[in-house]
Amino acid sequence: MIRKGGTDGHGQSWQEYNLDKKYSELRGRVVLNYDFRIQTNEGVCLCIYGDENLLYQSEEVKAGCEPSDFSIDISDVTTLKVVIQEESMLRFVDCILYK
Repeated sequence: MIRKGGTDGHGQSWQEYNLDKKYSELRGRVVLNYDFRIQTNEGVCLCIYGDENLLYQSEEVKAGCEPSDFSIDISDVTTLKVVIQEESMLRFVDCILYK
């Protein structure tokens, strides 16, 4: 399912997935990496794109923030792209695709 992925050299990582319009919904949770739970840092976020259109952007996640759940409609999406800033600080977990 993964088409490609990488980093931009500035702390941003991304993965692209070929969904071929086979799924209707994506649910997941955005959490701060445990190692950064008490460090003072700038906020980071998760962005999810469907065919180059922004479908979801998390709130800024900083030290002390609680996990945030999300659900997005992906029924017409061929290519899903997940972008995480500061890949060592933020996690995209409990991800489920629904048909």
